Amino acid sequence: MRDRLKKTKLIVEVRDARVPLSSVNPLFEDIIAGRPRVLVLNKCDLVSQNMIKLATARLQTSHTSTSVVCISAKNSTNLHRLMSSCISSASLAPQQFKHSAAEMRVIGLPNVGKSSLINAIIGKQAQQGRRAVVTARPGTTRRAANFGVRAKDVGLVLVDTPGVLAPKIEDSLVGLKLAIVGCVRDGAVEHELLADYLLFLLNKIGTTRYVSDLKLQCPTDDVSEVVQHMMQTYGVATEVDAAKMFLKRFRLGRFGHVILDDLHQSISS
Repeated sequence: MRDRLKKTKLIVEVRDARVPLSSVNPLFEDIIAGRPRVLVLNKCDLVSQNMIKLATARLQTSHTSTSVVCISAKNSTNLHRLMSSCISSASLAPQQFKHSAAEMRVIGLPNVGKSSLINAIIGKQAQQGRRAVVTARPGTTRRAANFGVRAKDVGLVLVDTPGVLAPKIEDSLVGLKLAIVGCVRDGAVEHELLADYLLFLLNKIGTTRYVSDLKLQCPTDDVSEVVQHMMQTYGVATEVDAAKMFLKRFRLGRFGHVILDDLHQSISS
C-alpha cells in the first residue's frame, strides 16, 4: 500500500462525519504526508449543518494544505464540489489527461462509505452496470478495484481500496465510537457496552431525541432502564437485541443529527 499511495496522483481520504476526528488511521499520515489530498466527511446527511461547519473548520485548521469537503454519497450531495476540489488539489489539466487518466485512490477506515462514494461519482458512467460492492458490514471490499470516469473533461481512474484499521486502537474511547458508527465489525465489542457509551455521549452532547423516539418518559443515564423499556415497548426478546436496536436507530439518524467527537479538543490528526 505504501508504494501505491506514494505513486498515486491524488488521495481522497474518507471519514465518517459523525466521528470526524476518530475515523482516521494514524498509519496513513506518515505515508501520504506531502501528497495531494482531499479530506471527505461522508454521511453528512446524519449530522446537522451547524456541526458540519464546525467540524470542517476544525479539520481545515489542522490540515491547512488539504481541502475538506462534506458530502453524502447516499444522497449524492456536494459531489460537484468534491470533484472540483480533487481536480484543483492535484492540478489536473484537461489537456494533460485528454487521452489518459489520473489515478485517484480512495482510502479510509472500514464502512466510512468509500465504495458508496465511488458509485455516486461514476453514476451513469458505470460501464455495463459495473459498480463497487456496497453493504452495511465493514470489510466488504477485500481488494482494490479500478473504475474509469470523466469529470470536468479530466480522465480519472478511481481506485476503491479495502478499509484499513490501525492494528491497535490506542484510545479505547475512540474504539468504542468507531464501533458505534459501524467501522468495527459487529460483535467485536459487546452491544450492551456500546449502547451504554452511546447513551452517555447523547446525554453529554445534550440531545434528547432518543427520549421521544423511544417513547421514554424522560432522559436517563441508566442504559438498563432504556433496554428494559425497549423490551417491554417493542417486544424485543433479549437485552442484547434491545442494545442492537438502540444502536441501529442511532445509525439511522433517529436520535438526532449529531457528532460524537468533541470538536473542541485539540486535533492532532
